[in-house]
Amino acid sequence: MRFIKVLLLAVCFFVALVFFVQNNAGLNQALELKFELLGNGLHSAPIPMYLLILGAFLVGSVFSTLYFFVDKMRSNGQLRKCKNRVAELEKEVNTLRTLPLEEDTYASKPQNIQEAPACEEAQA
Repeated sequence: MRFIKVLLLAVCFFVALVFFVQNNAGLNQALELKFELLGNGLHSAPIPMYLLILGAFLVGSVFSTLYFFVDKMRSNGQLRKCKNRVAELEKEVNTLRTLPLEEDTYASKPQNIQEAPACEEAQA
């Protein structure tokens, strides 16, 4: 599986490299970002388009890494709780296995429980 991941990463890197080489003139164009709201506006300094693309990729990578890191920490917490619960249950099973069986308890029927009426067959 690791080999496939490395191969896929190498292919993506190669495709991105070819894209940047073939579109060098278009990606070097300066781009000015504007945000206007209710007559007030913000303007950025001219930025080459490739920096904008790389910046967006970097921001997306950081956010996705943070998301998966938080998800992994939550999963590790759940796994730890489940392992502790399994250990407790295994300990309980082991203590119950070592208890001696008492024949009197299981041989006689409890006195205070009434017998349930037998199920009657459906009348046809």
